[in-house]
Amino acid sequence: ASMVCAKLLSRDVPAHVGLVGINLDRNTAEARAVANAEGLKGTLLFDSAGPDGATAIALAVDTAPVVLVVNPSGTISSVSGHRTLADTIAGLSTP
Repeated sequence: ASMVCAKLLSRDVPAHVGLVGINLDRNTAEARAVANAEGLKGTLLFDSAGPDGATAIALAVDTAPVVLVVNPSGTISSVSGHRTLADTIAGLSTP
């Protein structure tokens, strides 16, 4: 599910939108290899501490995938936008 979401975002998000992917797989070498092979766009961060680590705790991530949409003012405007990914992407179409 996470890779499907990442591929859709990489393919469909408008060029003016920045993507940041946070991967919580404990095997970061394998996760990087998969991300590179899939050609995922954006800035990718890898945290080998996994779902129990500081990154997951700080972002309150308890499932995957989670999409956080941050608006131009820096406020999180949507959490788990992947549930309505097409609507989320459509809402990002205006710079």
